This record gives sequence, structure tokens and C-alpha cells, in this order.
Amino acid sequence: MKMFPNAVELQGEICYIFRRLCYQTGSEGADEAQLHQIVIGKEGIALIMKAMKENTTHATIQLEALAALINLALNDENKKLISLEGGVELIMAAMKAHENCSEIQQFAALHCGTSLAMKKTERRLAKSKA
Repeated sequence: MKMFPNAVELQGEICYIFRRLCYQTGSEGADEAQLHQIVIGKEGIALIMKAMKENTTHATIQLEALAALINLALNDENKKLISLEGGVELIMAAMKAHENCSEIQQFAALHCGTSLAMKKTERRLAKSKA
């Protein structure tokens, strides 16, 4: 992603890979998914969010990035990081830019509703500890 910032298809594929690495089904693979979330962690989240910022008009990148963030946010530390780094604002921007894409709308609503919902006081507390 860093080496080829203008390769739109590659950006989408990398977001898809991040999405798949952190996906778990039931109890099978839960430990492996947790490990992948830790490995991807801060740098991976930053890359995903950068791809979203730099490719706002590309629905595929937005969709894959949202899915990756949903999976990464299953880890509490990642959830805090995504929120503190402006993830909610990026998600809202994706929803606005792709109003007619039902998949983006659904993924974004799922992400904001279940993964990143934090009260303002919780955000302030997390920022003060960071």
C-alpha cells in the first residue's frame, strides 16, 4: 500500500486481505484471528484508513476497508484505536459518498452501531490515557 499508493485495484485487494485475515467463524480459528488482529494492529489500521481517505470515490476500496475495520474492531484495543484515529468520521464520509451503494450503507451501519459505538466521555477518557 505504501509502495503503490496510486494502484487503486491493489489498495482494494490489500483491504480485502486484511478483512479475511481477521475474520473468524464461531470458535474455529478464533485464536488465529486474534493473532492476526494483533499483528495487523496499529500499522494495518493506519494503512486501511489511509486507503479510505485517499480513495473516497472508489466503492470497492471503501467496502473492503469497512469490512476490514469491522473485523479488526472485534479486538478492544483496535476498536479504541480506530475510533480515536477518526474511523467514525471516515465511515460517515464513505456513507455520504456512496449513498446508493447498499453494501457500504449496511457495513457502515453495522460498524458504527456494533463495533465503534463509544460515548463522548469514553472517547475523552481514552484520549487522556493515550
